[in-house]
Amino acid sequence: MKHLILQQFWDSIPHEKVQHVRRKLPYYLKKLTEERGNISNMPKGFYARRIRGTVDKYKFRMANDDRILFIYADDVKGIRLENKCGIVLLAYCNHDEQIRKGRNFEVTGNEKFSEYDFEMEGYTEETESIIFSEIEANYAALNLMIDHTRAYQVEDHDLARMAEDGVKDWQYYLNNEQYNCVQIHDRPVFLSGGAGTGKSTIGLHKLFALSKNKDAKLAYFTYTKTLKTDFEKMYDVYQTDYSKSNPNELMAKVEFHSLNDFCFTKLGVKFGKLIDFRKFESDFSTENWPLFHNMLIHKVDIWQEIRGLIKGFMGRYWLRNEVFDNLNKKISLGTLDFLIHHKFIAQIEKDHYMVIKNPQSLFNENNEDMIVDLLLGAEQGREGIITDIRQIKKKMQEGQFRSPLISKELYLSLEDDDCIFSKEERNQIYYIAEKYQAWLEKVNKFDENDLARRMLVMIKEGKIKPNYDYVMVDEVQDLSELQIYLLLSLKRDNGHFNDFFFSGDIHQMINPTYFSFSRLRMPFHYHHVEKELQLLEKNYRSQAHIVTLSNKMGELCKSYIGAKDNFSSIPLQNPGNLPFWLMPTADNERELFSTLQRKDRKYAIIVVPNETEKKRIQEEMGTAERVFTVQEIKGLEYDYVVCVNMLTPFLSEWQDIMAGQGKKNAKYRYYFNIFYVALTRAKRNLCIYEEQIDHPLLSQLRDYFQIIKTFDSASMELTRSANRQEILNDARNQERLGNYEQAMQGYADMNEQIGVLRCEGKIFREQGLYLEAIKKFLAADENDEAWQLAEELEDDQVRLFVLLQIMTSPTEVETMFVKPLAVIHEVIAQSVDNHDFMKLVYDNYLGPKFHEYQKKCDDCLHGIEMVKKEFASDE
Repeated sequence: MKHLILQQFWDSIPHEKVQHVRRKLPYYLKKLTEERGNISNMPKGFYARRIRGTVDKYKFRMANDDRILFIYADDVKGIRLENKCGIVLLAYCNHDEQIRKGRNFEVTGNEKFSEYDFEMEGYTEETESIIFSEIEANYAALNLMIDHTRAYQVEDHDLARMAEDGVKDWQYYLNNEQYNCVQIHDRPVFLSGGAGTGKSTIGLHKLFALSKNKDAKLAYFTYTKTLKTDFEKMYDVYQTDYSKSNPNELMAKVEFHSLNDFCFTKLGVKFGKLIDFRKFESDFSTENWPLFHNMLIHKVDIWQEIRGLIKGFMGRYWLRNEVFDNLNKKISLGTLDFLIHHKFIAQIEKDHYMVIKNPQSLFNENNEDMIVDLLLGAEQGREGIITDIRQIKKKMQEGQFRSPLISKELYLSLEDDDCIFSKEERNQIYYIAEKYQAWLEKVNKFDENDLARRMLVMIKEGKIKPNYDYVMVDEVQDLSELQIYLLLSLKRDNGHFNDFFFSGDIHQMINPTYFSFSRLRMPFHYHHVEKELQLLEKNYRSQAHIVTLSNKMGELCKSYIGAKDNFSSIPLQNPGNLPFWLMPTADNERELFSTLQRKDRKYAIIVVPNETEKKRIQEEMGTAERVFTVQEIKGLEYDYVVCVNMLTPFLSEWQDIMAGQGKKNAKYRYYFNIFYVALTRAKRNLCIYEEQIDHPLLSQLRDYFQIIKTFDSASMELTRSANRQEILNDARNQERLGNYEQAMQGYADMNEQIGVLRCEGKIFREQGLYLEAIKKFLAADENDEAWQLAEELEDDQVRLFVLLQIMTSPTEVETMFVKPLAVIHEVIAQSVDNHDFMKLVYDNYLGPKFHEYQKKCDDCLHGIEMVKKEFASDE
């Protein structure tokens, strides 16, 4: 049976009593559920009874002076059917506290309970009876708003594990807006919400609901490999958890991909050939430095323009190729005159034309008959014009992905909403893009838009077959439109556009794209598919003051930039501390950094805007442990976040923004977004430290901070030590980011030997010590990591070495090895002097294989003897 546990319940258990609660709670809940409606029959030691003055609120004794407040789930207003009949745990408290909580408790999502809120009195039955009599007349019925608080749903057998390991995403009880998103089946899902609103949790539940159709082929895509890995692990544990209670239920196969890795595999290319911004800057820009000489535009802005528009844009109507020619004179002059007169196209030079912005969708929908009839009336030539329009559309579609760049004419014609640069600057950037593309082809390398385009060409040619029934895309704002179009093309039934799920947050768009949900929904509009945007408003991650600050940033972004798809979040956590603004002095900086670098402060991190600031801190402190760039920290969360110089390095840009120069200028959104992403990583405490205190943005945000003139760890709540869960969380995050030495230290401190072995393997892999790395992965039971590395090495002995340890039979070894059996024999023959390897061969391959042959021979001899006896009896 499932029970609901409010976040407040876990928060209110004293740390020293967690183990006691963990041991006793499952039994108590089992008995309380069995005695539903007849609680007076509970054993006397439970002291389980209804609180006087209430009709639906109860308590039971956990220890001599401790009580747990609860309510039966089917008494809770608005709770969904799947959680009926269980118990909702409200709070853990002592005797005097539980009476007052029982009287006043109304969940709004902002409660904070403390045993010190009330004077303590000794507990006796007589005292309790008197107190209940006093409050009975004034007691109001409990109003539990389950939709406005964080709750977890958990089976009886998982209570102990939840208390020790913490809660997981699949255990969240979805609020109504989240649940409704999971239940959408008749249209695609476009899910937008700020940090901490549960987008990934909804995706997890949605994907799992879809997997109940065992024959469906489902795919999850995201941009970053770390997010893909995290999501896949959560899903696998969720599925394993579900299978314990439903062992005979078959589930659909789900594939999890980071988009680039997916393309690498399908195209058969190596990761080392990929060019990202760092390589663009270090390799291409260095070799072609005259291109950037005297350029006032930063290289990252040029890269953004190339990635997001010149190579990644799908055109105003998602045609990508919106230029066509009439060199063969097959399109009549009458048709061209008709299209120019009604402003569907414009002539850009002799016999060359371009589709232009028009409120009527002529070239991206199959409605040319209706539009021509509407505009032409009864005039002659209707059939010829319609035929010509269809020919133009076919020609544009056939050439969609022929060129790696959109046409220069299209790029130069984009409006300010789509492109931030002047015509002169665009000419310069496009010229660089052409040189960059020529360089890519010369060195036989490619960027991620090239990957997507190659995939699309192969799909068009039938070399790659779309074979997914449902496609889910997480953090969609990180993808270029060309990459999104590729994902649209991977679904098996191209005529059915309902089976897509997109989730993202434009405020977290820190990769160079020009994404907007408005643009994303256009292809669905052209296919007449319902395209409502689902907005998530309730924030479960951060305390209220942090959410309020992030909402203010959204308001300012809309006001100063005119940003699209804006939204605000409703905080559901307690107000907490007003974020700290530490004034810039040498002493403050030194004490802040030294405190944060302590090994027992692993609940707190520093976030900086870029590698330059990270390097500065490392030089000053001698270490950059737990100092993350905003790109590194995206997708993570910590109890305490300190934002260092997120604004100061971009002072001139912020001065332009606050002076009103950023209106409809996509360039400036980046500066809002990196600050937004940094501050929304914080769950409980946020601090900013800026060298420029007269920053124009901070003058607008002053009321949202408390000023700290002199660093004080106590007043800034930086005195406590990290608990086990926080240390492990930091170790996992460090590992995700490739900081393996720091991760190993965290795992070692918590005696997590598997984590240590895994990190050692990754360090060896980076050092090129591949066999040592494989041995560590195998010791850590990371069989997939070991096999993937063995496959990359293309060394048959290493491949066999791994298979001998991860496969359970000689037949499985031979099947997974793929190559002919003679190759295995050859590897063994060449390795006879390697005693460790040969022991593996004998123990896990030759020995079991000999036993298989011996059994077959024995069976054969037994059969021969049986036949002999049969013949002998006949004689």
